[in-house]
Amino acid sequence: MPSYLSPGVYVEEVASGSRPIEGVGTSVAAFVGLAPAGPLNEPTLVTNWSQYVASFGEFTDGYYLAHSVYGFFQNGGTAAYVVRVGGSSEGAALDADASAGRNGKSPAAVG
Repeated sequence: MPSYLSPGVYVEEVASGSRPIEGVGTSVAAFVGLAPAGPLNEPTLVTNWSQYVASFGEFTDGYYLAHSVYGFFQNGGTAAYVVRVGGSSEGAALDADASAGRNGKSPAAVG
């Protein structure tokens, strides 16, 4: 109810339509990249390095997703969603043109 302060002046507090920002967990990471194996275009929850290796494979030349996930777990990460992109569902493989593409001499092609 408005309160009267002086002639012609009323103060009324109105509930705001905006809500405060609620805190959420920030300990779950997401990684998207190329890997030699694993489900294609499907987020997969991994909670440790050995689970990642079982799903997506070891360190492989030309694929840097494993390095990122390994660093995440080495720095205390506990859960990550990993999405493998590119390649085929049987397993991606870099062909001879891919290394030339990284040097900018020709387009990269991922099997």
